[in-house]
Amino acid sequence: TVNISLGSGAYTADRTGTQFSDELATLASRSIFVAAASGNSGGSTLTGAGIAYPAADPNVFSVGAIDASDRISSFTQRSGNLD
Repeated sequence: TVNISLGSGAYTADRTGTQFSDELATLASRSIFVAAASGNSGGSTLTGAGIAYPAADPNVFSVGAIDASDRISSFTQRSGNLD
């Protein structure tokens, strides 16, 4: 298992062809589970809708945050591609 908590951008669709795409594809081909934070700029008007990369990579399981009441946190970046 690989857990990544970094990222940039806001993508509403799968994103590949960037700095880590080849490595993430290799991990997936070896059945290694990769989870990445969706981003913490959900409440920002600068970011807009979408999740950060590498969470937006199709070989990664994107993870957002919830609060104690099981509601999506206001700061969590989100889109239809959030797992």
